[in-house]
Amino acid sequence: MIRITFAVTAFYIALGLAVWAIPAWPQSVYAPGIAPHNPYGEKIADNVFAWARGTSFLRLDAVEGKDHVAEVQFQNGAVHSDLVETNTLSIAGLSISFTADVGHGARPDFIDITVPDGFVAVPVSISVNENQNGKVLIYKIDTLPSM
Repeated sequence: MIRITFAVTAFYIALGLAVWAIPAWPQSVYAPGIAPHNPYGEKIADNVFAWARGTSFLRLDAVEGKDHVAEVQFQNGAVHSDLVETNTLSIAGLSISFTADVGHGARPDFIDITVPDGFVAVPVSISVNENQNGKVLIYKIDTLPSM
């Protein structure tokens, strides 16, 4: 009986040491210096929201020298849950809201963008296939090109 108890105790000690030695998630390429830890949706910076440790992410970037003032980039990677997330992103004094319908499998993910008064998103919604990218341009209403 003592041998079995000792063996079980040694096993759990070894298991604890092995788990303790596992490194944290690697740093992400979309937000250097930040290691995401939530396998679901998580705001990891003012301008970045990520899912599944960064395989999918939504990022708001300010733009200079173009007719639009910002871009929303979406990378649709493998997410192993069906989620609907609503949150905000902000950069350079601009805040937007988004609703993301992301899911596992090969179905497209859907992103809806809401901008403050005086701005317009083109397009307002995007559907992005798995392992593809999508982009939404944010314009000031007075600089919106004629379509």
